[in-house]
Amino acid sequence: MTSPPVALITGASGFLGSSLAQCAYQQGYRLFGIDNKPSLDPSIYVNYASSNVSNVDFEQFIGNEKLTVCFHLAGSASVPHSMNYPFDDFCKLMPGTARCLDYIRAYQSDCHFVLFSSAAIYGNPAFIPVSEDASSSPMSPYGAHKLLAETMLYSYANIFHIKGSILRIFSAYGAGLRKQLFWDVLSRYYRDGESPSLTLFGTGQESRDFIHSRDVALAALLVGKHQPGHGVQVFNVATGIEVTIHEAIGLLLSRKSVEISFSGQSQLGTPTRWAADVSRLHSLGFRSSVSLESGLADYLSWFDAQRLWSLSNL
Repeated sequence: MTSPPVALITGASGFLGSSLAQCAYQQGYRLFGIDNKPSLDPSIYVNYASSNVSNVDFEQFIGNEKLTVCFHLAGSASVPHSMNYPFDDFCKLMPGTARCLDYIRAYQSDCHFVLFSSAAIYGNPAFIPVSEDASSSPMSPYGAHKLLAETMLYSYANIFHIKGSILRIFSAYGAGLRKQLFWDVLSRYYRDGESPSLTLFGTGQESRDFIHSRDVALAALLVGKHQPGHGVQVFNVATGIEVTIHEAIGLLLSRKSVEISFSGQSQLGTPTRWAADVSRLHSLGFRSSVSLESGLADYLSWFDAQRLWSLSNL
């Protein structure tokens, strides 16, 4: 009888980490999780540490288990926060990354290390869609630190023969996301008493490649099962569909009576256009399963439910 695969997830209770953990559990993984926050569902874990990754005694925490894969998500996930507090953004990512890699180097040489990076490493790409071979030019400390983490993985792979994969996540969204564009728009809409008009940053013609959190989780698990023979492989994780901010907000608020305008002023650290070349991910058999229209309808329903719950508990 084949033993079930064993996965360590850092950042396990974050937006993407919690979605990944649920999908991995449903696929039969034995799970170890680490996050500063308590687990949303402790029952799915063999062991869970409410801790900073840097402070975990991995030898005691994992014990004699042989890890199949380590999904490393721990770190900050906010471009604006990194612009205001760049050193804090560095500290939330880099020491924990080094700690994980050192443990795998010393005790889990067969483990596949999957780093959740970001499309922010590309900055404003010269060509759309952007491929994994495009040059990197981060526009924020967040993107710069993700690129540093990638460089560290490459170094450990070359020196210590760790097998790794890098997932460059584009614009992930879904239920549970309490920041970024869609959260901010809905928060402002309700804050002003279902405002009939909203003015947003930019021109509205800026574009993103939106991907639902469940699709991110399924892509990560698929990549996790395709360990490279040696070195590091890189995948864009996106749908390959370029959508303007104006179009996306229109879908989000399609059931609301609100007029959207744009200030023309850009936010620091944000690129103008993003769309991914996903042919490499498609070569593994991945196809996104959640359309932006249905994903945003679900997100709006989730947001409204959270809002009503908060109002009823005032």
